[in-house]
Amino acid sequence: MSTKSKTAAGPTSAAAASLDHAYRGVRNAILSGQLRAGQLIPQVQLARALNVSRTPLREALRMLQSEGLIEAQANQPMRVARLTLQGVEELYAMRIPLEITALRLSIPRLTQDDLDDLETVYSVMGRHAARRDYVAWDAPHRSFHQAMTRRAGDRFGVTVGQLIDQCARFRRLRVSRMWSDETEEEHRLLLDACSSRDIDRATWLLSEHLSETAFALLRTVDPDYPADTLRAVVAPLSAPGDTPARAYHGLSKPAAA
Repeated sequence: MSTKSKTAAGPTSAAAASLDHAYRGVRNAILSGQLRAGQLIPQVQLARALNVSRTPLREALRMLQSEGLIEAQANQPMRVARLTLQGVEELYAMRIPLEITALRLSIPRLTQDDLDDLETVYSVMGRHAARRDYVAWDAPHRSFHQAMTRRAGDRFGVTVGQLIDQCARFRRLRVSRMWSDETEEEHRLLLDACSSRDIDRATWLLSEHLSETAFALLRTVDPDYPADTLRAVVAPLSAPGDTPARAYHGLSKPAAA
């Protein structure tokens, strides 16, 4: 019985490892830009490069399709999901309220180790920002946002992480046009609010930070893009009369409930 169990477990474990390797390999290639938006998926070349068979690769592609990173139509080859203004707007319209809720749930549960980790990641971001190394800055920036919300629960973590990664595909193309020293100050204020357990201030700052990023991304492509969906989502999240600049510098506070 023991021998049979080991024999049965072997192929299953190997198949799971092969699938995970294929999934991570293709996903990283998409998020890093090695596979470009709209590009047809070169399945034969990918299978060879990742040293996997076509079966785990196809399953990995289906998983990535469910995440929105790959698109496929009947009788058409798979391709990397295109980046459209409507798609980016919808991503942020989903991400902003979900990440704010995750942050609200996380703050009371953050440990001192969690806060120390946030300080470390923030310092790494600062070093890359000082050199204007946007590629290197992106990974700790993603880690910073995920670390703030890590205590909300596993399902929140997975979904928020996927939305952050999908938003990053577009942000990576535009961040060098949008960079300012205020970017790091925004993260400093967020970290301080988390450290002081000020839930209302932290969630309000996050809503301003994410919504302004989203609007700035859209404006770099089309200054006249209406963004009605995004406006409808973020309108209830900001205090009346506040401007992003005042918010980021702590000159105004959330409206009383």
